[in-house]
Amino acid sequence: MTKFGIGIGRNTHTLVAVSQEDGQEFEAVEQYVPNDYSGAMDAVEIISANGNPKQVVFTGNIRWGTPFAAMLREQGIEPLYCRFMAERGKRGRVGNVANSLVTILTTGVRSRPYFLQKQTVLEDEAEKLPHTYRVALEYLEATDQVRQAKHHVLDGLVILFPEAVKSEGKEVDGAALPVPEPQPPGLFTKKMEKVLANPDPFALECDLEVPDAISTLAARSLGRWVPKDFRAQVAATYRRDLANYYSQARRKEEKLAELRELMAEHPLVVEYGGGDTITVVAALIGWRMWPHWRELRRYCGLDVSRLDSMGKPRISRVRPQIRQYLYLFMSMTTAGKEIAARVANVREDGTKRTHLRVKRLEKVLKTFWYACLRG
Repeated sequence: MTKFGIGIGRNTHTLVAVSQEDGQEFEAVEQYVPNDYSGAMDAVEIISANGNPKQVVFTGNIRWGTPFAAMLREQGIEPLYCRFMAERGKRGRVGNVANSLVTILTTGVRSRPYFLQKQTVLEDEAEKLPHTYRVALEYLEATDQVRQAKHHVLDGLVILFPEAVKSEGKEVDGAALPVPEPQPPGLFTKKMEKVLANPDPFALECDLEVPDAISTLAARSLGRWVPKDFRAQVAATYRRDLANYYSQARRKEEKLAELRELMAEHPLVVEYGGGDTITVVAALIGWRMWPHWRELRRYCGLDVSRLDSMGKPRISRVRPQIRQYLYLFMSMTTAGKEIAARVANVREDGTKRTHLRVKRLEKVLKTFWYACLRG
């Protein structure tokens, strides 16, 4: 008897077939299929060739797999869903779900019908800080809201027109994964504004104002198989999410303009070229002078304040926004890379990468302190 499972990916799914004869070890075979019409038809052919019952168990991001599952259902294959708990803080590459699927299919884990809805909760937080710091945090909050809004927009697109989302070009064992072809332009670009405004494959198929790749993908999009009532529900939410994205993007630009005006004459901004990253750094730590280096290091959460269970030193990690932008400056600017390079890559005492990164952040911060922040 053969059982089937699908590990859901945004552009590529992992199809797993587990065969087991009475009293024998099971045999698992996995292959990758693109998240488009051809991939769905390949899955239908493989599953249908193995007799009844025609079922397949999905696992992974349930929304990403909805159009694919909807088409399989239309072809007479019952889609089920099983949620498994990933290790906190871990993100695996496409294909790592295969082992979980084998466990699900061979141990009798109970699966439920696929088409159930899921709700998302948004949370806000605030902190009382000096004026420039507060404006900087408002900008960072707007930046995070833009990021979240993008995710919600993508969340709708994977239902309405999943092929419109460009692949990230992932590989497995040195080989590129199969993805919908042809690949579209980047989603949040001028070429794709009309697609974002109305991601309806029925309308986009014959639209001469969208990229040719979109017209081709729209003609056979999996979004065509999504039930009309569910599609209408997702489309209504999507329109609100898209409006929120544009609103948050405007707010982000307004806060950045305000921050640039406030910090334009700050010594750190002048010294390091006036880019957006150093502007944020200056707002976060340059609202006062710091006569003592250790006080600044402690304020930025880089002081060693505790030992873990293994007896290893750990930094306090307060005010993570400061370290985030110190890291961006260190990794994305010429001046930051030059400062970080002064800390050797290989240490005689076998220092781990995490500790080395902390030392480089300290080096960048201390350089700022010497240059502009000692008073």
